[in-house]
Amino acid sequence: MIENYRIELSDETVIVTGAGTQQELGDGPYNFTKACYTTNGHIFVEWGMGKDDPDDPTQLAGEKYAVSEDGGKTWRKMTDADIPVTDVTLPDGDLFAFFNSEPNISNPSWLSSYQKQVVDVANASFNVYFAEDIAEFGGDTVAFNKIDPDTDEKQTVNATFHWPYMPMVVGDEDNLVRSLSTWITLGNWHGMIEKNGVLYFCLYSPGFDSSAQTKEEAVMKYSEFYSTYIFKSTDGGANWYYLSQISVDDDIYFARNKSNTSFDGFCEPMMEVMPDGSVVMLMRTGKDQPSYLVRSTDNCKTWSKPQKFDDVGVLPQILTLNCGVTLASYGRPGLFLNSTGDSQGLIWNIPMEIPMTNPNVTTPSCYYTYLLPLSDTTALMVYTDNYYPNASGNPRKTVLARVISVIITDE
Repeated sequence: MIENYRIELSDETVIVTGAGTQQELGDGPYNFTKACYTTNGHIFVEWGMGKDDPDDPTQLAGEKYAVSEDGGKTWRKMTDADIPVTDVTLPDGDLFAFFNSEPNISNPSWLSSYQKQVVDVANASFNVYFAEDIAEFGGDTVAFNKIDPDTDEKQTVNATFHWPYMPMVVGDEDNLVRSLSTWITLGNWHGMIEKNGVLYFCLYSPGFDSSAQTKEEAVMKYSEFYSTYIFKSTDGGANWYYLSQISVDDDIYFARNKSNTSFDGFCEPMMEVMPDGSVVMLMRTGKDQPSYLVRSTDNCKTWSKPQKFDDVGVLPQILTLNCGVTLASYGRPGLFLNSTGDSQGLIWNIPMEIPMTNPNVTTPSCYYTYLLPLSDTTALMVYTDNYYPNASGNPRKTVLARVISVIITDE
C-alpha cells in the first residue's frame, strides 16, 4: 500500500494540430488516440484520421501517426524504422504486435438461409447467430503479428479462438456481418496482459452465455447488451480458450443513468495486473453512463461483483507503475485522472478533472485517452482537445500529451 504520494500533471504538449474544429472536421480526424513503444524505444501515437486539408503541415496535420524520441516533448512523422509493438512479451521472446483486422461481409446472400437465434429486444441493434451453425462464416481463426526485438523480423501467426457458443453478429441497420476480428481488434491496444508466462485477452461483443451447459441455456441467458469475454492462451497466442464472461445483471441495468438511452452494457474493457498479483478490469457502459470495476484473484477465472468506478468512463485506461501506484483515465462528459496506492486496486482517490479549452461546446473532446509508462513514477497521457488554439490562436482539433508524475512523500 502506497499511502503518501501526490500526482503532478505537466503542461500539455501538442502532438498534431488539425485544420479545423470538431464542428468542421467531424468525429473521425484526430480522435481515439492510442500509444505504445516502437522496437527502437521511441513513443508511437496513433489517432483516427479522415478528411482534412492541412493548413499547418509542421504539426503533422493530415498524418495518422507520430513518433517522439524525447519522451513526448517533440514529435515527427513515422518512418519505416518505427515498428510499433505492445508491451506483451511472448514466451519465445518476441513482442506481440497486434491482431490483424478483416473486412466485414456486406449483405451476404447465404445469411437468408439461416434463422437468427435471438430476436431483437429492448434497444438492441444486432441480430445474433451461433457462428458454429453457419458453415460459410468460418470465423474462429484470426491472425496476429509478432516481432523479433533483435532483428525486427515480423512473423504472422494464425490464432484459433475456442469460444463456446461464439456469436456471429449482424448489424440491424447496416446488415454487416461482423467477423471475429472486428471484436478482437477493438481490444488490440488495451485488451491483453501477460502473467507468469500466460496470456489473457478480453474483448466485448453482444452474445450468448458462454458458460452455459446447452445451447438452449445459452440463448435463454442472452443479453441485448455487450458482455466482456476473457480468454487464456498458454501456447504463445496460437490457441485461445474461453475463460469467463462478465454480463449485465438487473442491478447494473437499474443503476444506469436513466436520463438517456446510451446504455451499452459492459464494453471497452481494460485489464491490469495489480501489485498484489490480482487482476483488475475497468469497463465502460456507455456515454454519460457509469464505468465499473471488477477484480479477479484466480487468474481471470472468476470476477467480483461489478462495482461502480465512476459516474462516467468511456474507454477507461488503467496502468500500474513500478512504484506501486495505479493510474486511471476516462471521461465523457469531462476528462478525469484518478489514482490509487492500494495494491488491490479497490480504494481510489477523488479524481482530478483535466480542463478542455472550450468546455461549453457540445463536444469539447471525444474523451478517449491512452496511458503509457515512461518510468517507474511517470506516465504519458494522450488525448484530444477539439478546440485547442493553434499558433495563430485559432481553435483546432488537436492531439495533446501530458506527463503524469507520481511524487512519493514521507508525510
